[in-house]
Amino acid sequence: MQNTSASLWYCLGMITAAQVDAEQELAAVCGVLNASYARLVAIVDQSLQDDSWAIAGVRSPEHWLAMRAGLSPFHARQVLAVVRRCGDLPTVMGQFAAGQLSLDQVSVVARYAPAHVEASVAEFAVNASVTQLRRALSKYSFDPPAQPGVSPRTTTFDTKDPAIPRLATVRPVTRKPATREPVTRKPMTLKPVTRKPATQEPPTVKPVTVKPATVKPAAPRPVTRPRGTASP
Repeated sequence: MQNTSASLWYCLGMITAAQVDAEQELAAVCGVLNASYARLVAIVDQSLQDDSWAIAGVRSPEHWLAMRAGLSPFHARQVLAVVRRCGDLPTVMGQFAAGQLSLDQVSVVARYAPAHVEASVAEFAVNASVTQLRRALSKYSFDPPAQPGVSPRTTTFDTKDPAIPRLATVRPVTRKPATREPVTRKPMTLKPVTRKPATQEPPTVKPVTVKPATVKPAAPRPVTRPRGTASP
């Protein structure tokens, strides 16, 4: 599709021949790169099935992949997330192996798309960028799997982005606007404070009774004289 678009733009005089060559070479390199990543996912999937990743000193499959493939921890987790969903996404993985989808595109599909709509999402993903995929798939709820004897419900993407094509089997989330009941508050009534006037009672003075002092007369002491002295 990219080669066809570049040729069309060249025929319309919108791009030069050098730009067409660059577009075609870029599409060829990206196709090989995407197919290589798909092969990497298949190898990691096989290693998970036979536990060939579990060697001495390896803590997890992500750790093993980061050491052996030279990937960052983020990209190792990204590859493992695709590996764990590859059995649910046969159509997506087929396009991945054919070079039509990149690892980032498949990673977004693996994160958001349920298994029963993966064929429709795969058709949509080929014509969408990673940003468009993330914006569209993360904001839509998917119909549940159809019950036996019941035809699946047909719905479409409803997006304002003209670059994203319309796609069946995906239903937009319908949210009712939140209605809040008005809060009814009773007016506050302030009761007047009634204070009694302060009344001061005159102080009560008790009469002081003074008892007369009673003085006892002193008893005369006998005079004692030494012996040998005559009395006057």
